[in-house]
Amino acid sequence: MLTRKILPAVLILLGIYVVFLRAETSAWLFHPAVYPEGDWATARIYHAQEHHVPLADGQYLDAWLIPSFQPARTVLFFHGRRGNLTDLSTHYSKLRDLRSDVFAVDYSGYGKSPGRPSIGALYRDGEAAYQYVTGQLHVPPTRLVVQGDELGSVIAARIAAQHPDVAALVLESPFPSLRHLANSLAPLAGWLLPGQMNEVDSVAKYLGPKLVLYGTGDPMIAPALSHAVFVAASNPKTEHVIPDAGSSDLLLAAGDNYGVWQDALYAQAHLATPAAAPQGPAPTLYIGNALGR
Repeated sequence: MLTRKILPAVLILLGIYVVFLRAETSAWLFHPAVYPEGDWATARIYHAQEHHVPLADGQYLDAWLIPSFQPARTVLFFHGRRGNLTDLSTHYSKLRDLRSDVFAVDYSGYGKSPGRPSIGALYRDGEAAYQYVTGQLHVPPTRLVVQGDELGSVIAARIAAQHPDVAALVLESPFPSLRHLANSLAPLAGWLLPGQMNEVDSVAKYLGPKLVLYGTGDPMIAPALSHAVFVAASNPKTEHVIPDAGSSDLLLAAGDNYGVWQDALYAQAHLATPAAAPQGPAPTLYIGNALGR
């Protein structure tokens, strides 16, 4: 009799917990900065060329191409779950100084990209960016480094696994799967996600050179999670751990070592010499707020 009285209350409480977790997990995962939020003058500083990456549903992704002098390669960059393209100044500066052109994209619902962010759209957005860089911009996969930070690392690893001819893969603050990361928020939270976005399978499948970077002071992504990705990765692979750093200050904490580590990867991938200039349509030069949304 007591069980019959308690069971409905338990089920109600469990239902409330599930609803709470779904809402909290979604709010925790995506923190987009939507235009005009952000310092859009960043585009002028780095001479960014604005591109619109078309999607199958008629929408597009807003993207920047950051040119370098005598580029030796192109980096297809996927940022983390916070902010937008204007928050990547440190990456733009470091990678440009290493003679890399950088093509960075805002996911749906971030920056000037229309739509709403969702787990289901992330892989679609990543594939669309890859097809645009290799198709419209005519960058050969063998001159392309795919790089992802935090949430973007899952997308970068998936792209590399599906397109094994890309030259190299760089993962900053990665994690084994979205479910692993969500479970750090609350027990069972990961099982409420519509897809687990498994990163360890992708890094095991991609056979090109890989660089894994992470810090020991990340408040959300424990070092053990990032190390698990490195362990699962196929050879060749290199791991560097930055003491006390998190995903937000990883490059600053790494200092000059960041360039040294990247250069070593580029040499391993035979990307140390300048690449031929790609032939394709002229990009649109970003000129500030006049472009609007």
